[in-house]
Amino acid sequence: MVGDLESLRAEIDRVDEALIEMISRRIEISRKIGYIKRAMGLPTRDPGREQEVVKKWIALSKEKGLPEDLAQNIVKLLIQYSIAAQSTNRASGLRVAIIGYGGMARTLGKIISRAGYRVSISGRDLEKAGNLAKELNCSYGEPDDVITESDYVLLTLSREAFAKGYFDVIAAFMKGKVVMDILSAKREIYHLIERGSMRYGFKYISTHPLFGPLSIPYGETIVIIPSSTGLDVVNEVASFWSSVGLIPIITSYEEHEKAMAIVQVLPHIYMLALSEAVERLSKDFGIDYRVYMTYNFKKIQDAIDRVKSNMKAVLEIQEHNAHAPEARKIGLDALFSTVKKFGGDR
Repeated sequence: MVGDLESLRAEIDRVDEALIEMISRRIEISRKIGYIKRAMGLPTRDPGREQEVVKKWIALSKEKGLPEDLAQNIVKLLIQYSIAAQSTNRASGLRVAIIGYGGMARTLGKIISRAGYRVSISGRDLEKAGNLAKELNCSYGEPDDVITESDYVLLTLSREAFAKGYFDVIAAFMKGKVVMDILSAKREIYHLIERGSMRYGFKYISTHPLFGPLSIPYGETIVIIPSSTGLDVVNEVASFWSSVGLIPIITSYEEHEKAMAIVQVLPHIYMLALSEAVERLSKDFGIDYRVYMTYNFKKIQDAIDRVKSNMKAVLEIQEHNAHAPEARKIGLDALFSTVKKFGGDR
């Protein structure tokens, strides 16, 4: 029996080696496809083809009696890394200055540099900028030098940095550049940068990556919001983000704010309230709910944990989204209405 166990484990090892070999081959084919797309002037992403591949994987998994979610999880990763392979060295000599050195600067800097763009890092703390530059294998320097030598300027700054006037310090070096921020809660910052673009002569496009600091954001969405000074470069900017493996969505400032009230303000409130209710009810009942978590509840708990781990951003969104009060009111009304449907009251 021990011999059978060792024999089967050895067979699994051989299968694993074959899987790695096939994945390596798949990535190499994707890289070749990237070369062909570049030569033909085609975008990196092909959503139709991606959906076709996912459907094929699900169909094949059913034929083999495998769980559908296993197939979906595997093919999602394969597609993300295929996009990465196709994006690598896709770019021209465009120079991108990243001002900031936090998690999003790292994530975006990684995919931008992998796509072949020339990235330089800067910010208020040159030591931190240097550390990130070393990690990304790119250059860094004083803000005025880095910005002056760039084509695009990506502001990965916090609201606090804007509030303390750091943008005003560096804006004078941005003349003729395409400047982007990545804040999720825009409000007064959007108008501050737009006024700066008129004063200092740069083109302003606001962006909002619809993801956090991920190791592999390929295939994720980034919202593009042109200001009055960036209308003539909006398609160029969309092509830039597409070339690094993201999905650009072009919208207006007002539509973005309303959309974030729906997909951020409302869910954040519900998840935080649910977390508090679960803890209180568990305490009242004397039950450790973690022992009994269902599959769906685990997914919900994961989402709650992600929200609670980024409370600074959550609070900023609640405070600075102009439509947050209306979203919270409707959310509360909907909660009471739903409770009544199940025989409860207020």
